[in-house]
Amino acid sequence: MATKVERLLISVLGPKFILDQGLRRGPYKGLNLKKLKKNLHGVDLGPLKPMLPQALKHKDQKIHLNVDFYQADLDRVQAMMQDYDDTQILLIGRRHVRSNNSWLHNSQRLVKGKSRCTLMLHPETAEQHGIKDGQYVRVTSRVGSVVITAEVTDELMPGVVSIPHGFGHGRKGVKQKIAQAHAGVSVNDLTDDTLIDTLSGNAAVNGVPVQLEAVAPETSNLDTTDSKTDSPTTTSDSESSSAA
Repeated sequence: MATKVERLLISVLGPKFILDQGLRRGPYKGLNLKKLKKNLHGVDLGPLKPMLPQALKHKDQKIHLNVDFYQADLDRVQAMMQDYDDTQILLIGRRHVRSNNSWLHNSQRLVKGKSRCTLMLHPETAEQHGIKDGQYVRVTSRVGSVVITAEVTDELMPGVVSIPHGFGHGRKGVKQKIAQAHAGVSVNDLTDDTLIDTLSGNAAVNGVPVQLEAVAPETSNLDTTDSKTDSPTTTSDSESSSAA
């Protein structure tokens, strides 16, 4: 109901009026939209001040986390855990401070050094699939397949593998030469469009079931750009995270 009222007010009064009223009624006296516009570089409001628990609107001034929306989903989660196949290999994403998004990959200062577009996997998982550190691995999901270098590490739990988002600069038409030289593979080519997070309705870009296969060096061709063919690798520009 509150959302409908807010939308009605915005449609009638306009977003600038709503913003101005929010500034006027906020904790800083004398602040309004007109004053903010006059100060293009911002207004110094002084040091940050604690706003809790006064900012909490509940009468008990506590944060209510156990809401019905989440509570009602617990039975489904419990059933899912009972049916979980612990032999599955699940793919998750990751970020690195020097490659937060793909546009950072065209900076030589940020991409130099060891490749960060690797398949991280636990030593137990690597041993089960005959994969050695630094070896090429074919990762296959329901929708696609990529070939990527293995990075064996105990930083992940067994049964989970990780590929960073934001890579895949090897497709035709990419004009960023530095990024092209560090093309990597696109985790988006493995993301299954049928996997949906039940509670939120969002695409599930983590926890994607995959199969692993060690690839002999002579059969690998990391210059290939199409994951939908029989070639062992794939590249495409990836910005998802997850969202990556």
